[in-house]
Amino acid sequence: MGLRILYIVDQFPPLWGTLAHRASVFAEHFAKEGLDVTVMTFGSPPGLYRGPGYTVLRLPSFPLSRGGAISRVVQYMWEGAGAVVPAYMARPHVVLVSLPQYLLGIVGVLLRKAGGVPLVLEVRDLWPDSIVLLQDGLVDHAVYRLLNELSRFVFSQAHAFVATNPAIARHIVRRHGVPRKRVHVIPTPYVPVNKMGSRYQKNKNPVLFYGGNLGFSQGPELLVETACEISRLLPSARVVVAGDGSLRSRFLALKEKEQVHNLVYLGSLPRSKVIKQIASSTACLVMLRNFPGLRTALPGKLLEYMAAGKPIVAALKGEGARIVRTARCGVVVPPENPVSISRAFAQLVDDQETARAMGKNGVDYIYQYHQPRVLTQRYMSIIRETAG
Repeated sequence: MGLRILYIVDQFPPLWGTLAHRASVFAEHFAKEGLDVTVMTFGSPPGLYRGPGYTVLRLPSFPLSRGGAISRVVQYMWEGAGAVVPAYMARPHVVLVSLPQYLLGIVGVLLRKAGGVPLVLEVRDLWPDSIVLLQDGLVDHAVYRLLNELSRFVFSQAHAFVATNPAIARHIVRRHGVPRKRVHVIPTPYVPVNKMGSRYQKNKNPVLFYGGNLGFSQGPELLVETACEISRLLPSARVVVAGDGSLRSRFLALKEKEQVHNLVYLGSLPRSKVIKQIASSTACLVMLRNFPGLRTALPGKLLEYMAAGKPIVAALKGEGARIVRTARCGVVVPPENPVSISRAFAQLVDDQETARAMGKNGVDYIYQYHQPRVLTQRYMSIIRETAG
C-alpha cells in the first residue's frame, strides 16, 4: 500500500459547498496517485463508506443546524472529542487537518505526540481571529481567549501549512510567526463546466443568481434591498437565491415584510441543481459585508460561477475582489451597496458582448490556476516532503 493519509474535514459530500467539494476532489486525486486515503468527517448517517478509491469514516455530528460563535464552539468540541480514538486507529503516516476546526487540530497534535505522525494544517479561514474583527468587544471574551490560545498551540505543532489563498498565507506568517517556506498556497480545484465561456443571451427576464450562505458575514438583508432596486431598473428581472444559514429566518421575514415579488428563494439545493441554476442565470452575485476580518475570505461560489462561465457582480473587498479584477470576469462594486449592485447587473444585461467576454475570462482563469491534477501534484509534494 502507499503512503497512508488521514484527511480530517468537517464537511464532505453529500454535503455541498466549497469545503466538501475541495476535500472530495483532493481525496479522489490523492487515491489516483497511489496514496492510501481515509477521510474522517461528520454527518448522517454515520458509518464506514467507500469513495472512488478512498475510505470515508463518517462520525455523528452535533445536532445543531444554526447558531453563533458559541454554538460553533460546542459543535467543534463534540467533533473533536469523537475523533480522537478513530483517528488513532487509522494509523496514518501523515494527518491532514482542515481548519478552522481547531479541536480537530488537537487530534492531529495528539497523533504527533503519541506516534510521531507529521501534521499538515489546511487553513481555509482565519477563525477565531475573524470573529473579533466582525464583533466588537469579543476580544475580551473568555471563549475567544481560549480559542486564541488553542489556535496558537495547534499552529506551533504543525510541520507544514496549506493556505487556500495568498491572503491567508500572509496572515499565517505574520500572526503566528511561521517561516514562509513552511506555508504553501493551494487553491481549490475546479473543472470548468462551460468550456466556451458564458452562453450569455439577452433575455426578456434576466436573472441575478446568489447561491451560498445566508449568514452574518454576507448580510442577506442586502438581497432584499438589491431586489427592490433591480425592480426599479429592470422590472422584468428576478433575483434568485439558493442557500441556508444562521440568518435565513431574518431574510425570509424581511422578504415577506417588503413584499418583494421579484425575489425568488429556492431553499437549500443539492450541488447538481445549484449548477443548473447558475447555468440558467444572466449573472451571479458574490457579497461580503464591509469588515476588515473578511478581507482574506474568498467566497466559494465565486470560483463556481467562474467555472460556469458567468459574469459576476462582486460586492466585496479584499481577496475576492482581487481575483475578479485579475481575471477580468466581472464587476467589483462597494460592499453593502444595493444601488451599485443593481446598476452593475443592469450594465451586464445591457452589454452582451462585455458579459460574454467576462464569462470566458473566468473560465480561462480556472483553466490556468485551478486544474485538479496540477494542484494535486503540488499538494502531494508537500505531503511526501512532510512524511520524510
